[in-house]
Amino acid sequence: NNGNGKLGLGNTTDQSTPQYVDVGTGRTVKSLSTGGGNAAHTCAILDNGSVSCWGTNGNGQLGLGNTTHQSTPQYVDIGNGRTAIQITSGSLHTCALLDNQSVSCWGSNAYRQLGINSTMTGSSEPMHVDLGNNRSVVEIHSGHLHTCALLDNGSMMCWGYNHYGQMGLGYDGDGLGGDNIDPPIL
Repeated sequence: NNGNGKLGLGNTTDQSTPQYVDVGTGRTVKSLSTGGGNAAHTCAILDNGSVSCWGTNGNGQLGLGNTTHQSTPQYVDIGNGRTAIQITSGSLHTCALLDNQSVSCWGSNAYRQLGINSTMTGSSEPMHVDLGNNRSVVEIHSGHLHTCALLDNGSMMCWGYNHYGQMGLGYDGDGLGGDNIDPPIL
């Protein structure tokens, strides 16, 4: 299924065989992420540390500053002089671990999955996640509507949807009458 150009081929024609995705002249893919079973977008870290995304973008999950679907890989501005070392995607959001061990997320924030301590419904541009603990992030992973970060001291912080206990808190919800964790918690 190539609806909204999610295969990155420059068209919306479904394909039954593997197709080459052009990520730019001389560029190669270092790592990539799709948002799982319901996802319709893909993001890749290229060999130079830049990020490119393509596919469905109705919630800004491509990080391009708009909500226009893209059928070819598009450059994501992750910050002046910054490079990405890991990328992870939920169904409607994307997060990147940057070279300075910080995290930026973009896309839907309906369940606080951006970790930006805001009730805004989303961001089509990368937003800095304030972990507020003076620790470095070593690794990040996203689920359907949440993200967790492994810190340099072996602890973890998570944010987003907690209706089924995804945060590992020992209870569903945030204890404040809602199901969403924002800002990130240890």
